Amino acid sequence: MTASWDIKQNGTIEVSCKITHELGHSEIALAAAPADKSGAKNEIQQIKSTITYLKAVTFESICGLASTDANLDDDGNGATSELISEAEVNKILDAALEAKVEMVRILKYMKVENLEAIAKTDYKKVMIAIDKAKKKVVPNADN
Repeated sequence: MTASWDIKQNGTIEVSCKITHELGHSEIALAAAPADKSGAKNEIQQIKSTITYLKAVTFESICGLASTDANLDDDGNGATSELISEAEVNKILDAALEAKVEMVRILKYMKVENLEAIAKTDYKKVMIAIDKAKKKVVPNADN
């Protein structure tokens, strides 16, 4: 059995997956989507992200497979090997407490299960987000 993909772009990215059995029978699955503009991707990365996702979706669809943890989309976070330090975790905790930001919101925003899973490259991002939230906190008249 072989798999091949055909990719077309005309405002929308369209990916078709063709699975061919060694005896010649084939099946095709098609999926389309706009470029993935989430995160801080440049235009090429937006297109590549969408193509990669659509290739997986069409292959799984045609084969009748369900996604597993092995191919879970983590927005590239798995490629980052260096995580924030204990000191940086503590700075995030202190800043969140001061800004009155719930930990659940930070974890959801960073798409992680715990602070220790935040990539070193995302430390500044989370601190900026907490700082923005802090500026929205209305001071208590009793302070």
